[in-house]
Amino acid sequence: MTTFDSCRLPPSRRMKPVPAAKAPGEQAKSKGTRAGSPQGVQWGKSANLMVTFLEDPGASMKATVLAHMNAWGADPKVAVSFTEGAGGQIRISFVAGDGNWSEIGSRAKNVADDAATMNLDIDGISSTSIVRRIVMHEAGHCLGLVHEHMRQPLVDKIDPVRAIQHFANLNGWSEAETRRQVLTPIADADLLHDGGPDPDSIMAYFIPGSITTDGQPILGSTRPSARDIAFVARLYPGEP
Repeated sequence: MTTFDSCRLPPSRRMKPVPAAKAPGEQAKSKGTRAGSPQGVQWGKSANLMVTFLEDPGASMKATVLAHMNAWGADPKVAVSFTEGAGGQIRISFVAGDGNWSEIGSRAKNVADDAATMNLDIDGISSTSIVRRIVMHEAGHCLGLVHEHMRQPLVDKIDPVRAIQHFANLNGWSEAETRRQVLTPIADADLLHDGGPDPDSIMAYFIPGSITTDGQPILGSTRPSARDIAFVARLYPGEP
């Protein structure tokens, strides 16, 4: 089984000033829950997003990245598109060694206008399926999706001691990083979701059976699963 490059949480960077908290009684009410997206990070009924490349990776790489990002909107029921242009909500850097990461959904609005909201550390990767996996995974974060392997039932399958050793060997992660990236579950109460976790989601890391309690791997995928597409269609159905 081919392992996938793990993405990481966005690094600290310059953020826009956060608006003052609303007075008591003015706070927006939390909506009830429903493959996993934090409440309040969706872009609206559709996500027609402008993409700005902060450095020029070449015409071929730009075309590849945009094609993979737009594959999320290939289903006519999904109102999602990514178009290159200046002043984009999504700003992509290609910093080698910085890992693959993205802001989650509309949280990108809080990042300084000249700072990246996504990094793609893909230069030198020859596998087209792995490049597709990385770009579509990070684009999933752009649309508001979280890591599927961090849903409680899947975290419960992972042996912490073996996981810490595995990710130290694989990615050079500290125990704290592995706990943050893999072993800390996201509560369903904080998510819009479509039911139980999807171990075949493109938003799930590949977790080998050698570090799970039942010996069965969490496979993830190099393409969005049927549930991924159906869930994004629910998040972004378009205007009626």
